[in-house]
Amino acid sequence: MKPLNGAVHAGATAAGPTPIHVFWRMRAPTGRLLICELHRIGDEFELRAGYAGDDPMWAEAVPSEEVGVALAAAWKEVVVGKGGFVDLDSTH
Repeated sequence: MKPLNGAVHAGATAAGPTPIHVFWRMRAPTGRLLICELHRIGDEFELRAGYAGDDPMWAEAVPSEEVGVALAAAWKEVVVGKGGFVDLDSTH
């Protein structure tokens, strides 16, 4: 699993195309909304995670939606492991 180390794709910004999928939303201990989304950039996909309204803290090009699903799940595990985040999409 790739650690969330703050690496951001050079072109990733808060403004941009509408995401094609929102994988998860978490409420941070500070009350801010943390979101993980998949974007289509031309013929490529990019997974982004960051606080709503800010430039992404993490962004990574992925070759397919399936790889995006797997990476989003891995990133979610890291965020949950930090403690204090509330999963806003949880079904329990």
